[in-house]
Amino acid sequence: MRRSSVGAGLPEALPPDVRRAAAQEAREVLMGALLDTPALWVDPPAVAARAKQKALQLKLARDAGLEVPRTLETNDPDAARAFAASCPGGVIAKMYNDLRIAGGTVYTNLLGPADLAALDQLVACPMVFQEAVPKAMELRVVVVGQQVFAAELDTQAIAGAEVDWRRQGAASVADWKPHRLPGPVARGFLALHDALHTNYGSADVILTPDGRYVLLENNVVGESFWLYEMHPIPDALADLLTGQAPARVPPADMR
Repeated sequence: MRRSSVGAGLPEALPPDVRRAAAQEAREVLMGALLDTPALWVDPPAVAARAKQKALQLKLARDAGLEVPRTLETNDPDAARAFAASCPGGVIAKMYNDLRIAGGTVYTNLLGPADLAALDQLVACPMVFQEAVPKAMELRVVVVGQQVFAAELDTQAIAGAEVDWRRQGAASVADWKPHRLPGPVARGFLALHDALHTNYGSADVILTPDGRYVLLENNVVGESFWLYEMHPIPDALADLLTGQAPARVPPADMR
């Protein structure tokens, strides 16, 4: 599964503001046409907009029996520092949105003393702080309808991937291996998607050295193309879209 790239084919010679406007208009026309179709949508915009709210995800994940890390969302520097002090294993900071700036992508970072001392500008933009979770492996867990697929990556053996594997995403594609989730954990992911009314999701999970599965977040349109050789994810999507596999039906006001 790949993200849509509306406007990617526009001429490079167009001024940036014109490109943005043209892409936005194309997106509006496309969405208008798609919203008028009775076909199964994986997943409807209203469903996806609700499901992408990460704080809601964490609450529903707990309700579904999944473990999540201690989390604080704040723009209060003192609250962030107090939270960090309560995390003896360290604290990470991340953004909910996939932010790209002139210097590159803003990844998840493990905060050190200098970072915590420089948090005063946090008042301008809230961030997400989570207790650092010890890692034996990192997992990508993909749900398609009623099927759950998982793969593991030994991020602690890859230089530069220890905190956020996306820093070495392209270089580590060949290092992913299939992973078999325990039944209760797999059922927890299905229960989470029942609560979100979603038929697709690609989640980031940590397997701790003592065998716990900790959900960091679920990506509503998260990519999983590098797992296709080990898991029949495209076939599962095809079966879902053609009605050969059962799909979750969202509430009428979210279709």
